[in-house]
Amino acid sequence: MPQRMVIDMKNVLEWLEHTAGRLPGKLAIADDRSGMTFGQLLERSQQIGMWLAQRIEPRQAVALYLERSPEALAAMLGAVYAGCFYSVIDVRHPASRVRAICETLQPAAVLTDDEHAEAAGQAFVGTAWQPRCVEDLAHD
Repeated sequence: MPQRMVIDMKNVLEWLEHTAGRLPGKLAIADDRSGMTFGQLLERSQQIGMWLAQRIEPRQAVALYLERSPEALAAMLGAVYAGCFYSVIDVRHPASRVRAICETLQPAAVLTDDEHAEAAGQAFVGTAWQPRCVEDLAHD
């Protein structure tokens, strides 16, 4: 039976940093369209977290209008890096449901992706929320 390594970690971010340091090129997550190594996941999560931290206060909600994907996981971890919490909003919900969720959640930021940018824009038209595409965050 293989021996388990016990590591004293306080949270998932410490685990990610530790694992990315040991296995930066190993595949961490993949779907049928893309994948990320542990090193890429760490870099992308920190990039999103830095973008959020420069724009919103800690302990704020971040709405993620994303499907399950490696980029969505990076956005989740990025929100945690920024000291925020996140709520994933199902992209299949009608715009009225998305707005109702956000009325309750009151997110300080809404993140989406290129694939869902148009639907997100329609869902948030006439509201204070301006969805930002995670693909564009590297360029801001």
